[in-house]
Amino acid sequence: MKRIFALICLSVLFVSCSTSKIERQSMRSLDGDWTLTDISYPGSSGLVDVTLFNTASMNCFQNSSWNFVSNNNTGNFVLYGSDCPSGEQNFAWNIETTESNTYNFTLKPLTKGVNPQKINKGYSMEITQLNDFNMTTRQTVQYNGAPFIVQMEFSKNR
Repeated sequence: MKRIFALICLSVLFVSCSTSKIERQSMRSLDGDWTLTDISYPGSSGLVDVTLFNTASMNCFQNSSWNFVSNNNTGNFVLYGSDCPSGEQNFAWNIETTESNTYNFTLKPLTKGVNPQKINKGYSMEITQLNDFNMTTRQTVQYNGAPFIVQMEFSKNR
């Protein structure tokens, strides 16, 4: 009887802590190489140059290369341009379904030699579109002391 109760408790714990089927499908769709094709600011007039992910300006991210690995939730991006940071920028990522059935996408920059669990800084975005070919994210950042939306359009490399 104790074994059955322990097995039931373990099963409930496993199911409650696991990733949902929808989240796993989303992670598999994200797996692979992508190009950041467009960055826009919905609801804003004019050109605004914000720093994305505390790394570089919007111009550096235009046409940047991204790689997502779904089996360990890591990846990297490479920026292009003479005034942009060079080399791969590594990150950990995660997708969670919110109460309103949208996807929350979290990206956490990784530092070489530092355990990712000890890094407490990350960036949260909403995935507004995700399929096997395209992804759109929206991130709310602060610009001149006010909330500001940055929308990023990705295309999967084939």
